[in-house]
Amino acid sequence: MTDLGQFGVALDRAMLNQAGRDLYLGSDSAARGPGLASLAVPEDVTHTVRGRGELLGELVATVRQGGQVVVLHGNGGYGKTTVAAELAKLVAHSHHVWWVDATSAASVTEGLREVALRTGALPDEVRAAWSGDASATDLLWSGLAGYPAAWLLVLDNADDPRLLAPEGRLTAGRGWLRRPPTSGTVIVTSRDSRSSTWGRYRLVPVGVLDVEDAAAVLLDLAPDAGTLAEARELATRLGGLPLALRLAGTYLKSTSTMMTVPGAATPRSFAEYEVALADGLDLAGTTAQSERELLSRTWELSLDLLAERGAPLTRPLLRLLSTFEQMPIPTALLDARILADSDLFAGLTAHHLATLLEDLRGFGLIEYRSGDPVDVVVLHPLVREANLHHGDTTSQDEVRWRLLERGTSTHDPSDPQVWPMWRAMLPHCMPEGTPDAISWAAAMFCYHVGLDVESEALYRKVLASRLDVLGAEHVETLNIRMALATILYKRGDHFAAEQEYRALVEDFERTFGPEHPDTLSCRYTLALALAERDTHLAEEELLDLLKVRTRVMGAEDPDTLDVRQMLAWLRMTQDGGDGEAEAREVLRLQRQALGPDHSAVLFAHYQIAGYLDDQGDLEAASADYDSLVTAYTRTFGPEHRYTLDVRHARAVVLGRRGHFAAAEAELREVLAIRERLLGDDHPETQRTHPSLKLMIFANAATAPTDTEQQPDRDPIGERSGTQSG
Repeated sequence: MTDLGQFGVALDRAMLNQAGRDLYLGSDSAARGPGLASLAVPEDVTHTVRGRGELLGELVATVRQGGQVVVLHGNGGYGKTTVAAELAKLVAHSHHVWWVDATSAASVTEGLREVALRTGALPDEVRAAWSGDASATDLLWSGLAGYPAAWLLVLDNADDPRLLAPEGRLTAGRGWLRRPPTSGTVIVTSRDSRSSTWGRYRLVPVGVLDVEDAAAVLLDLAPDAGTLAEARELATRLGGLPLALRLAGTYLKSTSTMMTVPGAATPRSFAEYEVALADGLDLAGTTAQSERELLSRTWELSLDLLAERGAPLTRPLLRLLSTFEQMPIPTALLDARILADSDLFAGLTAHHLATLLEDLRGFGLIEYRSGDPVDVVVLHPLVREANLHHGDTTSQDEVRWRLLERGTSTHDPSDPQVWPMWRAMLPHCMPEGTPDAISWAAAMFCYHVGLDVESEALYRKVLASRLDVLGAEHVETLNIRMALATILYKRGDHFAAEQEYRALVEDFERTFGPEHPDTLSCRYTLALALAERDTHLAEEELLDLLKVRTRVMGAEDPDTLDVRQMLAWLRMTQDGGDGEAEAREVLRLQRQALGPDHSAVLFAHYQIAGYLDDQGDLEAASADYDSLVTAYTRTFGPEHRYTLDVRHARAVVLGRRGHFAAAEAELREVLAIRERLLGDDHPETQRTHPSLKLMIFANAATAPTDTEQQPDRDPIGERSGTQSG
């Protein structure tokens, strides 16, 4: 099989993945990775905000009153996001603030998924709603309506309002945008100012700055570039446009203290910049087109200066960055080795690339955000739009795909440690025309973090291409179908998933023969799927498969032992099951064949520990969990989610045995690591909170008699819910 792996369904509402010899079992709720959207307010506004005092005062009063949707509208570059960000900071002491990027359908749905979790929706409810089994919009607004504290929700850059009401009118009260309760306020920023679009929602314009405030912005940025009168003249020429003012002021900050050299034409003052700006530029009227021309001229002047200073590659680099989606671009994608192999950036070194990026940043043409959770660069939408349509971008597109292919191929989508990087890369892997290799890797990431809708769409895209290129019976085509069948199962369509598994078994048999390893692996997956509906059918399939694998591969082959191990698990989990002795024998054989720290061995051992836990043999289960924590730490590391799963399970058993203080300390450590690595909203983090709260309560009720064993007290009553190996 390819690196796509094999996918199958395990028992107890869990998902079993088998990729080569690596097995792990766990609740599919735990398969989610870090949320794909940050709700933090952007920290890009570090300068003094001029000319918005009256507007901000009105908005603060509106937020305090609550119960309104306010649409801040204006052309691009007018500072709508700046106003919203400043408002968020002003009310942060009294309101919970959630900031959602509304530039795309993906950013809207992912951002509002995180909001739903923050308002108290259960992970299972969110998973069902966001996979299409329930109403996501109703779940979101149910949580917002019942949220016990005051809140502000910002939907930034909603320039396509249809994304907020995908199934109807914005004012129908059925989409993402609805009138909030008095405890909440929704602020929308948009270029769309039409009352026909926003209906009864309040429209508040964000206009250009008056001359005095605009001149103050220029002097804030470039205090040595001239007099107040000259700043007023340039501010008038720039039309009071906040983005144009920032670009001009940043430019002059760099040049105003330059030494004077005869014949130098670089603008160093407000007056000289005004002359250079007007050269060849028709600014008659105040149309949006003339504003775009003016803005384009401001950053082209900056690029001209950078070229004169020996950095001509800043222009093609800015064009390249513009071909990415209007989302943060992880700097780790910008591999100088890939760029150096292209005609555009021949011979470029990593140091030179870092210098070019810093040049663009220094002139305000890009923004840099560090560690959120990965380093990224961000382009203003207007800068991106203008550069994206600035001539032929075919060469830049080719380089972009090569960068993405490199980035997606070097970051294992199944490794939680690199999920933050994948979180940043994913939006750039979704557009039409994305090469199959990128889409395939993105589909695998979405699968591993539980984004089943996105994963299915990506797999189907790749499947259509593979069918055309490779045909229906090629192993890659079959593997994609296997992944799609598993996604069907995860979404609850068990009948369709089982039918597809059966069809795949037939196709594998016809293509490779009935005893080929891939055919047998597919049969194994089918058997695991059958276990959800009929354990007897699953047992029959596994028994027959065991005979074939024993004959073809041998009794002690790891794949044969897999079948025996799952048969033992089936029998253990059935009422009156007698599979424990068989499970221990299989575990012994697996250790001999694979070694004590192989993931399949650890998985089998975890099953036995969980069985003992469920049967109430807490002392034996605790001993097994102790050894498992040591083995998982040695194999995967102390902060791997599999290790944390076992530590959580051990803590639960400690609590059930009455060792509440030790259990509380263990869960606190687990929670701290999960919050740091996965975020507050991750299902695994959320599952730790109630366990810890109950343990704290039990510990307080029984302190200081921590050493007493109280087996009848069961403050949690369940393990972590995930299983690893």
